[in-house]
Amino acid sequence: MVTQDNSGEAALRIELKLSVSGWADCRVLTTHGVFEINGFGDCTDAFGDLLRAALLIATGATNASLSFDGEPLEWRWTIERRPFEPLLVKVATFADIYAHAPDADGDILFSVQCSPDAFSMAVADGAQRLLDEFGLDGFASRWQLTGFPLRGLRALQAALAIEDPFPLPP
Repeated sequence: MVTQDNSGEAALRIELKLSVSGWADCRVLTTHGVFEINGFGDCTDAFGDLLRAALLIATGATNASLSFDGEPLEWRWTIERRPFEPLLVKVATFADIYAHAPDADGDILFSVQCSPDAFSMAVADGAQRLLDEFGLDGFASRWQLTGFPLRGLRALQAALAIEDPFPLPP
Protein backbone atom coordinates (compact mmCIF):
# COMPACT_ATOMS: atom_id res chain seq x y z
CA MET A 1 0.00 0.00 0.00
CA VAL A 2 1.27 3.47 -0.87
CA THR A 3 0.51 6.26 1.58
CA GLN A 4 0.54 10.00 1.00
CA ASP A 5 3.27 12.06 2.59
CA ASN A 6 2.66 15.42 4.23
CA SER A 7 3.88 17.48 1.27
CA GLY A 8 1.16 16.26 -1.09
CA GLU A 9 3.82 15.03 -3.51
CA ALA A 10 3.97 11.45 -4.77
CA ALA A 11 3.71 8.87 -2.02
CA LEU A 12 6.49 6.34 -2.08
CA ARG A 13 7.05 2.74 -1.02
CA ILE A 14 10.22 0.77 -1.62
CA GLU A 15 10.13 -3.03 -1.56
CA LEU A 16 13.44 -4.87 -1.32
CA LYS A 17 13.53 -8.60 -2.06
CA LEU A 18 16.29 -11.16 -1.97
CA SER A 19 15.93 -13.59 -4.85
CA VAL A 20 18.45 -16.35 -5.59
CA SER A 21 21.72 -16.35 -3.68
CA GLY A 22 23.62 -13.11 -4.26
CA TRP A 23 20.82 -11.40 -6.19
CA ALA A 24 17.99 -9.06 -5.29
CA ASP A 25 15.11 -7.03 -6.71
CA CYS A 26 13.69 -3.64 -5.86
CA ARG A 27 10.21 -2.27 -6.55
CA VAL A 28 9.44 1.41 -6.20
CA LEU A 29 5.73 2.07 -5.85
CA THR A 30 4.44 5.60 -6.26
CA THR A 31 1.11 7.23 -6.91
CA HIS A 32 2.38 7.47 -10.51
CA GLY A 33 3.20 3.81 -11.08
CA VAL A 34 5.40 0.87 -10.17
CA PHE A 35 9.03 0.71 -11.25
CA GLU A 36 11.15 -2.41 -10.98
CA ILE A 37 14.87 -3.00 -10.73
CA ASN A 38 15.33 -6.74 -11.16
CA GLY A 39 18.52 -8.71 -10.79
CA PHE A 40 21.11 -6.57 -9.02
CA GLY A 41 23.93 -8.41 -7.32
CA ASP A 42 25.95 -8.42 -4.14
CA CYS A 43 29.20 -7.28 -5.78
CA THR A 44 28.43 -3.86 -4.29
CA ASP A 45 26.86 -2.99 -0.96
CA ALA A 46 23.59 -1.97 -2.65
CA PHE A 47 21.43 -2.13 0.47
CA GLY A 48 23.98 -0.28 2.61
CA ASP A 49 24.48 2.33 -0.11
CA LEU A 50 20.72 2.92 -0.34
CA LEU A 51 20.44 3.35 3.44
CA ARG A 52 23.42 5.73 3.54
CA ALA A 53 21.95 7.82 0.71
CA ALA A 54 18.64 8.05 2.59
CA LEU A 55 20.50 9.00 5.77
CA LEU A 56 22.30 11.79 3.92
CA ILE A 57 19.00 13.15 2.65
CA ALA A 58 17.29 12.75 6.05
CA THR A 59 20.05 14.76 7.71
CA GLY A 60 19.94 17.66 5.25
CA ALA A 61 22.25 16.77 2.37
CA THR A 62 21.23 18.28 -0.96
CA ASN A 63 22.18 15.23 -3.03
CA ALA A 64 23.22 11.61 -2.94
CA SER A 65 23.86 8.89 -5.47
CA LEU A 66 24.40 5.15 -5.54
CA SER A 67 24.49 2.26 -7.97
CA PHE A 68 22.98 -1.20 -8.15
CA ASP A 69 25.21 -3.64 -10.05
CA GLY A 70 23.49 -5.87 -12.60
CA GLU A 71 26.77 -7.33 -13.93
CA PRO A 72 27.37 -5.47 -16.20
CA LEU A 73 24.16 -3.37 -16.21
CA GLU A 74 24.05 -0.43 -13.81
CA TRP A 75 21.04 1.20 -12.19
CA ARG A 76 22.25 4.58 -10.97
CA TRP A 77 20.15 6.41 -8.39
CA THR A 78 20.50 10.18 -8.11
CA ILE A 79 18.66 11.99 -5.36
CA GLU A 80 18.60 15.77 -5.51
CA ARG A 81 17.10 18.47 -3.31
CA ARG A 82 16.69 21.98 -4.70
CA PRO A 83 15.39 24.96 -2.71
CA PHE A 84 11.60 25.35 -2.82
CA GLU A 85 11.12 22.15 -4.86
CA PRO A 86 10.33 18.55 -3.88
CA LEU A 87 13.12 16.03 -3.68
CA LEU A 88 13.84 14.48 -7.09
CA VAL A 89 14.64 10.75 -7.14
CA LYS A 90 15.82 9.36 -10.50
CA VAL A 91 17.08 5.98 -11.56
CA ALA A 92 18.90 5.67 -14.87
CA THR A 93 20.24 2.55 -16.55
CA PHE A 94 23.68 2.17 -18.10
CA ALA A 95 24.95 -0.71 -20.22
CA ASP A 96 28.16 -1.21 -18.23
CA ILE A 97 28.70 -0.26 -14.58
CA TYR A 98 32.46 -0.46 -15.11
CA ALA A 99 32.44 2.20 -17.85
CA HIS A 100 31.67 4.96 -15.28
CA ALA A 101 29.59 6.83 -17.85
CA PRO A 102 28.41 10.36 -17.03
CA ASP A 103 24.89 10.73 -15.65
CA ALA A 104 23.72 12.35 -18.90
CA ASP A 105 24.48 9.13 -20.83
CA GLY A 106 21.96 7.04 -18.88
CA ASP A 107 18.46 6.08 -19.92
CA ILE A 108 15.98 7.28 -17.29
CA LEU A 109 14.05 4.30 -15.90
CA PHE A 110 11.96 6.44 -13.57
CA SER A 111 11.83 9.80 -11.91
CA VAL A 112 9.64 10.80 -8.98
CA GLN A 113 9.27 13.84 -6.75
CA CYS A 114 8.52 13.49 -3.05
CA SER A 115 9.50 15.02 0.26
CA PRO A 116 12.94 14.18 1.69
CA ASP A 117 11.31 12.41 4.64
CA ALA A 118 9.02 10.39 2.34
CA PHE A 119 12.07 9.04 0.49
CA SER A 120 14.05 8.34 3.65
CA MET A 121 11.07 6.69 5.38
CA ALA A 122 10.39 4.51 2.32
CA VAL A 123 13.99 3.28 2.37
CA ALA A 124 13.94 2.67 6.14
CA ASP A 125 10.61 0.83 5.96
CA GLY A 126 11.75 -1.30 3.02
CA ALA A 127 14.99 -2.25 4.78
CA GLN A 128 13.16 -3.05 8.02
CA ARG A 129 10.73 -5.33 6.16
CA LEU A 130 13.71 -7.11 4.56
CA LEU A 131 15.35 -7.57 7.98
CA ASP A 132 12.08 -8.80 9.49
CA GLU A 133 11.68 -11.35 6.70
CA PHE A 134 15.20 -12.81 6.74
CA GLY A 135 16.87 -11.80 10.01
CA LEU A 136 20.59 -11.09 10.15
CA ASP A 137 21.68 -14.70 9.59
CA GLY A 138 19.18 -15.40 6.82
CA PHE A 139 20.19 -12.20 5.05
CA ALA A 140 23.90 -13.05 5.31
CA SER A 141 23.33 -16.52 3.87
CA ARG A 142 21.55 -15.09 0.80
CA TRP A 143 23.47 -11.81 0.28
CA GLN A 144 26.90 -13.28 0.58
CA LEU A 145 29.46 -10.50 0.15
CA THR A 146 28.15 -8.12 2.82
CA GLY A 147 25.98 -8.56 5.88
CA PHE A 148 22.79 -6.66 6.54
CA PRO A 149 23.59 -2.94 7.04
CA LEU A 150 22.05 -2.83 10.52
CA ARG A 151 23.97 0.23 11.69
CA GLY A 152 22.86 2.12 8.60
CA LEU A 153 19.22 1.17 9.19
CA ARG A 154 19.35 2.09 12.89
CA ALA A 155 21.08 5.42 12.12
CA LEU A 156 18.43 6.27 9.54
CA GLN A 157 15.61 5.32 11.91
CA ALA A 158 17.17 7.45 14.65
CA ALA A 159 17.50 10.42 12.32
CA LEU A 160 13.87 10.11 11.23
CA ALA A 161 12.70 9.95 14.86
CA ILE A 162 14.00 13.49 15.48
CA GLU A 163 11.91 16.34 14.18
CA ASP A 164 14.10 18.79 12.29
CA PRO A 165 13.70 22.18 14.01
CA PHE A 166 14.97 24.02 10.91
CA PRO A 167 13.93 21.97 7.88
CA LEU A 168 15.01 23.11 4.47
CA PRO A 169 12.17 24.17 2.18
CA PRO A 170 10.52 21.18 0.50
